Amino acid sequence: MKTFRFIGAAILAVVMCVNFTSCGEEPFGNGGGDGNGDGDIIENGGSISKKLTKIITDDDGDYIFEYDNEGHLATATHIYTYDNGVDVKTETSVYEFVWGDDAIRVKKGDYQNYTLTLSNGLVQSGDDKTYSYNNSNRFVKGVSEYSTTTVIWNGDKMVNFEEKDNDEQYGENWEVSLTYGETCKKGYMPMIPYFIDFGCEVLFVAHPEIVGMRTNQLPTTYKMEDGTISMTYTLNKEGYVSEMAAKLGSESLPYKFTWE
Repeated sequence: MKTFRFIGAAILAVVMCVNFTSCGEEPFGNGGGDGNGDGDIIENGGSISKKLTKIITDDDGDYIFEYDNEGHLATATHIYTYDNGVDVKTETSVYEFVWGDDAIRVKKGDYQNYTLTLSNGLVQSGDDKTYSYNNSNRFVKGVSEYSTTTVIWNGDKMVNFEEKDNDEQYGENWEVSLTYGETCKKGYMPMIPYFIDFGCEVLFVAHPEIVGMRTNQLPTTYKMEDGTISMTYTLNKEGYVSEMAAKLGSESLPYKFTWE
């Protein structure tokens, strides 16, 4: 999924198109909290962080996240309603996750099944990708047969990422830089993993710590070759991100987040 790439193109064309896929696992040792051993994140101050249970967008429908008794993502459901030019249709996709100590099994229907390998609580490989991390356990490089993703961090801020197509003759490259403003007081910024074409975004949005992308830093600009998307946020009374508006020119796309 190249979500914000599509946001930029869609806002410019006044049409929106997004694609979401998924994955899953546990331990937490970076980016905004420690684990308590059962899948929960302990925030600074000792409170247990709530979990992301829903994302709503005007263009891409609803994503509903359900967790098992240990706090791991068990299912992610995408409910998408669209007009195909003849009538209005609704499609539902369900992603399932089975967690182990050193692997996560991912399943979507009968055709998308694969396993993510884990080491020290971080995803190492899976779905034709390998993952690399810096000394702070932040994701910095992903390599597949078709593309390479490189990420630059400044502390807890992802400031730049580039996706390079391995087909040098016909492939396309995508580079984005980000700037930051405020922070959320509780939880994390859900959209950081969502920006990158992981192939496992559903899982990583719910569990960004397993790819070292859990952060409370809130980007204010997303700069790409086609323009700059500005982002503003609403925090709920507890300090979690409840809304985000992504704006390019006069068009704005809202996101809503539910935490429980």
